[in-house]
Amino acid sequence: MDFRGFVKVLLIFFQIHSKGFGYGILKTSIPFEDPVINSNTVCKNTPSLSKEQLKMCRRLPDVVASALQGMQYAIHECLAQFRYRRWNCSSLEMKNRNPLANPLLSRGFRETAFVHAILSAGMTSSVARACSMGKLAKCGCDESLRGRGTGWEWGGCGDNIDYGIETSAKFLDSREKGRDLHSMMNMHNNMVGRTTLSENAKTKCKCHGMCGSCSVKTCWKTVPDIREIGDRLMEKYDHATTIGMGNGRLRLHLTRRKARRSSVGRALVYYEDSPNYCIENKELGIFGTRGRICSPESLDTDNCQNLCCERGYTTKKLQVTKRCRCHFSWCCYLICDTCRETSTVSICS
Repeated sequence: MDFRGFVKVLLIFFQIHSKGFGYGILKTSIPFEDPVINSNTVCKNTPSLSKEQLKMCRRLPDVVASALQGMQYAIHECLAQFRYRRWNCSSLEMKNRNPLANPLLSRGFRETAFVHAILSAGMTSSVARACSMGKLAKCGCDESLRGRGTGWEWGGCGDNIDYGIETSAKFLDSREKGRDLHSMMNMHNNMVGRTTLSENAKTKCKCHGMCGSCSVKTCWKTVPDIREIGDRLMEKYDHATTIGMGNGRLRLHLTRRKARRSSVGRALVYYEDSPNYCIENKELGIFGTRGRICSPESLDTDNCQNLCCERGYTTKKLQVTKRCRCHFSWCCYLICDTCRETSTVSICS
């Protein structure tokens, strides 16, 4: 199978799994057919997998394909959350590249913390949904909840969040080999992403009874929308906590005295001050802010003075090219049409 054929297979697979996910961009004109998901179509065409990830992919190619789909959802959400910031997550969306191999993730920045958390949450969500939809051989609906209350009972086909968490943990944490601070930071932030998703799981119910009386409701758990998880993690990003060495051993601890030690478990953590992201740095995959569109009157982070790093900006009336009618492709980027419109824009110098 050539690369183009492989892309088609994965797009079909993603289309199947995206039903009910809540993203309008996940539309494709490719006709439905049974996708071929095996170790050849998934593992050999996924770059930069670690040895452990490759073993897992060969053993469970359908599960890993679903996890990788979740990674693409997560990157799209990262782009949305950071669209008005100096670093806008765009370096993670590159053709034929594994975002986990992005050079920015080799550093201890606050942005690194967010990326690990959102990727972990995205993978967990995608696998949990795929289980409940019957798309994966190794898992099915969550049947762990039992019991009933007044007028309701647990039942239905809940998203298998536990299996999603297990898969995400095995896939992501297996890359962290050392007991160094960076590995511990990554594993902690991976866990925060999964925990944030689990803690925000939703309860959905269906009524039963004569003539729609809803005398009894059957309820089950579902994963939250990725936008809600992105919002929660963005709050944690804005209040992230620094970590460091302690007592000659590598362990997570607070370096801000005013913060409580008990808050570390739920916080995103980092150990290295971020660059200002104003200037291009190819070694770190930082594009800089020259050429970015800004808003002179905005009170948000896309204000021209802030986004342009006080270099100034120019205002022009021109034809703006935007991406539109996008759908996910392999791996890990979007295939989009190009839409053009004439407008007055401010562009960072």
